[in-house]
Amino acid sequence: MATPEEAYERLVQGFNDHDVDAIMASYTQDAQLITPDGELRGQAAIRAYWAVWLEAFPDITLTPTRRLCTGNTTVEEAVATGTHTGVLHSPQGDIPPTGKRIEVPYINVSTVEGGLVATDHNAWDRVAVLEQLGLIPATAAT
Repeated sequence: MATPEEAYERLVQGFNDHDVDAIMASYTQDAQLITPDGELRGQAAIRAYWAVWLEAFPDITLTPTRRLCTGNTTVEEAVATGTHTGVLHSPQGDIPPTGKRIEVPYINVSTVEGGLVATDHNAWDRVAVLEQLGLIPATAAT
């Protein structure tokens, strides 16, 4: 059985390989994914969510900068980078490709049960993504 760090690393590797099946093989059947976009539960909902991001940013890469593990929990700081060359489907409507590159720091806290990710809580700045895509004006630096 995989350790929590190994289980989470499999998920990151699947994402970096752009392999939705490998991503989903890292999750329990009733896994919970919490993101700034909302809360999802179960394989079908989580698969659909990650497929949207992989379609919109086919070159997306997750680069961990720090990972801490304790018990069955893994906490990771990382940066997601990618180029918006596919349609980004959103609840507000489809966003056509902008051709712009994003670089977005995020923090993830995941809990592992039986060698698989059971809860996956991702925190990232939605405004930064929209700014980098040129969809809203950049905020002034203070």
